[in-house]
Amino acid sequence: MKKALTSGLVAFLLLIGIGTQALGQTFEEQVASLVNQERSKQGLNALTYNTALAKMAEDKAKDMYNKNYFSHPLPPMAHPSI
Repeated sequence: MKKALTSGLVAFLLLIGIGTQALGQTFEEQVASLVNQERSKQGLNALTYNTALAKMAEDKAKDMYNKNYFSHPLPPMAHPSI
């Protein structure tokens, strides 16, 4: 029950983006912080936010949007813009 409530709260925060500006964190940093809180509860090491990796992921998401596909491999006839 507690895990479901925690997951629900994380989902709620992600949906509305509450508190990110008040905490002085970007949305991505807020998500990383919430994930690390949950990892800590499970005895796992914290993940480190990687700005370069986040930029590559954002570029990939934009390419997928612009070329109208939802897959990691490129569809036939698609050429990466990144």
